[in-house]
Amino acid sequence: MHRFKKWSEREYSKAQRMMAIILGEIVSWIIIPFFIFVGSASTDPRFSLPLFFHRWVNPIMALVSMVAGWLFENWTVKVQFSFGKGTPIPLMATQKLVVKRPYTYAETR
Repeated sequence: MHRFKKWSEREYSKAQRMMAIILGEIVSWIIIPFFIFVGSASTDPRFSLPLFFHRWVNPIMALVSMVAGWLFENWTVKVQFSFGKGTPIPLMATQKLVVKRPYTYAETR
C-alpha cells in the first residue's frame, strides 16, 4: 500500500505521461481486442453458441461502437492529462481530484 501512495504523490513529466498514454492505447486498442477475438473464437463453439453474423450489420455496429468508445476514451484521458496532471493508468495517478465532465455526477430531478 505504501508503494501506491508513493507513486500517487510523485509528479511525472509531460513526456512520461504521454508515453504511458501511448502504451495504454496500444493495450486497449490492439492487445485486449486481439485476446477477445481469439478467446471468443475458441469459446463460442465450446458452449455451442450461434454465430451472430448479419452481413452488413456487424461491421456497422462494430464501427459505431469503436468510434463511440474511442471518443469517450480520448475525452476522459484528455481531462485526466490536462486537468488532473496524470493518466488513467494507476501508476501515474492524477495529482488533482478531477471534478470536470465526464467525471461529475449530476442528479437530475
